[in-house]
Amino acid sequence: MKKKLLFTIGLLVGSLSVSAQTMEERSELPESCVSAPEVLNDETSELILDFDCQIFNYEFKVANAAGEVVFETKDASAKWNAADVPAGTYTWTLLGTIGNTIDYTHVKHIASVVVE
Repeated sequence: MKKKLLFTIGLLVGSLSVSAQTMEERSELPESCVSAPEVLNDETSELILDFDCQIFNYEFKVANAAGEVVFETKDASAKWNAADVPAGTYTWTLLGTIGNTIDYTHVKHIASVVVE
């Protein structure tokens, strides 16, 4: 019983330290894991990330050219609708964890999308 409790506490402490990890400490998300449109316009106005790998602890942000966050979510099924934003280049950032509970990697991906 004591061994099981110590293991649980160790997992909890380990997961708490992960949330404080900086962008520089994260690995780049493999390009094969995510795809997204590079241009949004009248025909395609939603930025939807398409995942080819399982991702956990998902954080997704979109910022305008001034660096102001215009969209933020922790829901992997959410999408950013750019229909009512000014034209320009927007930067999106994805933070997460890929793998499983035993073998995992904290990842990041930064890309841009042009809104016409």
